[in-house]
Amino acid sequence: MSSRILGQRRIPQLIHRPTHRAWFFVITWAIVLVACLAFSFAVGCGSGDSTGVRNEPLLETTAEATCKTSSVRDQIREQLVGVWLGGGYIDEVVLAEKLKNYSPQESEEILRQAQYFAGTIMAIDFKSDGSLINDIEINSPSGQRQREEGYGTWRIAQIADDGFVVEISEQHEDGSVSKSQKVYKFYDDGNHFAVSIPLANVLGECNPLIIFERQNMDTEEVLAKASANSTQR
Repeated sequence: MSSRILGQRRIPQLIHRPTHRAWFFVITWAIVLVACLAFSFAVGCGSGDSTGVRNEPLLETTAEATCKTSSVRDQIREQLVGVWLGGGYIDEVVLAEKLKNYSPQESEEILRQAQYFAGTIMAIDFKSDGSLINDIEINSPSGQRQREEGYGTWRIAQIADDGFVVEISEQHEDGSVSKSQKVYKFYDDGNHFAVSIPLANVLGECNPLIIFERQNMDTEEVLAKASANSTQR
């Protein structure tokens, strides 16, 4: 099967196939940080006497738990600030196995839809003041490239079991605002993260992701460069 299904023609340098260690990077980070804070109770949110012996009950107070969660959230927020370029990804191994259950005609249509998704290019600028700019380019069913720019705000809504939840409030031309929440997962290097995308039919069972890489350009430059590379391939 062509590697185009993976979207690797645009971002082959991004990262290898996710490992179980990569998926639990944020969780492990949070556990280690919380453990360090609990051990260093005399600093920051913790408290104790001059001997280092804790005077309070062993049960963690609501205030302490809130402070620890806030600290983890702040560090994740700081790491997410910046410009990111993402591309569509479908697990070709899973897809190949699933297609065995479909007729040649059905498989062709599924592959066509997978290629549409793999052709997705998205640039996002998470600004430190909580605002954002996103610029997305996709393939339409007619084969035409469509591009749309959006503006809004973002925040780390919560630390989830399998990553962290980002809430985005997007402002539309008619003045309305739509909110969405998605789980983000950082890779080990901290310069890549993935967002799971809900797709219909069998593609939703093939680990559809948008995988992002940190950039050193603004969103317009990033998307223009990625689009040009995609057209040349």
